[in-house]
Amino acid sequence: MAPKSVQTAPEPAGDPKHAARATRSAGRQMRSRLLDGASRLFKERGLAGTSISDIAAAADAFPSQITYYFRTKEALFVEAACRDVLARPSRPHCRPRRRANTRPRWSRR
Repeated sequence: MAPKSVQTAPEPAGDPKHAARATRSAGRQMRSRLLDGASRLFKERGLAGTSISDIAAAADAFPSQITYYFRTKEALFVEAACRDVLARPSRPHCRPRRRANTRPRWSRR
């Protein structure tokens, strides 16, 4: 009697963990592109002068992607503004200056 050949199920193309990781990475990149484009347009035109379609065109995306990631244009504006403020390097000239008299206030002579 001839041995029967056992058929195995074909393996999926790629590991599902890696596919999920690639999807998350693509999502983060799209979100970053939307923030970059929106930030530039908000600086140039302001909130009222910038439309969702303008932002989508600047980021090479669809307007529905903006609502998917941020829900509203105002939420996108807030997040872009926060990102710009937090990305600034600290400025040493903005720190309070030390007094000329370096002895502590509480010490008496």
